[in-house]
Amino acid sequence: PNRPLCLASPAGGGRCMASKANDQPSPADVVIEPADLRFEVSLSRASIQHLALRNLACGRPVAFKIKTTNPKRYLVRPNAGIVWAEGAATVSVQVGVQKALPQPGDPKSRDKFQVLTLPLDKALTEEMLAAHGQGNEALRARVAALWASDAAKAAWVDKVRSSLVAADSGGVRGLSIPEERPLSPFASGNGPAQAAATPYHPALGTPSGNGGRAGGAPASSPVPLAESLGSRDL
Repeated sequence: PNRPLCLASPAGGGRCMASKANDQPSPADVVIEPADLRFEVSLSRASIQHLALRNLACGRPVAFKIKTTNPKRYLVRPNAGIVWAEGAATVSVQVGVQKALPQPGDPKSRDKFQVLTLPLDKALTEEMLAAHGQGNEALRARVAALWASDAAKAAWVDKVRSSLVAADSGGVRGLSIPEERPLSPFASGNGPAQAAATPYHPALGTPSGNGGRAGGAPASSPVPLAESLGSRDL
């Protein structure tokens, strides 16, 4: 039998079971991988790892936000945004060149991240779709306002651990987060090609049932570090 289209995206892409579309939101709808980030750092090269976020829910977008106990150490792109229904996003996390290599077992080489995710109800979904229709900046502003509101208190929290280890001299790769481009972050197979979001403004994207990956914002955008998360919150 034919299955209904997921309707929580202008692209209208993706399909889902009719019963699933009416389910209550559950933390199981959001898959975040990996649970541990391991950075091989050196005195001359930056190191980068990726967090993958997948929204398995049909018809219900999910907002996300990334926080860390050590915001000065990490550059996160994007650090906030939306994963549309049945969509996906990639968050790039970069550690810069080190002044000294971490020693085995040093607690200062271990940090924690929180990935906050918030399912959007019908009213919020309509607001996000309306903002999307007004352009990237309008959607960025609306996502930022969402995370500053009382609604953010209902967010689900997933914890991701991070560790730094000294890279072997032969195994170090020169990695960096690519310069961001001016379009939205979540590319899709059935919509216009998109690029990643600025780490300062929430990530934006072209809703698509087929999902996508995060890319970048204009190269002239500010490049702040990750948002601070006090250890008491972990």
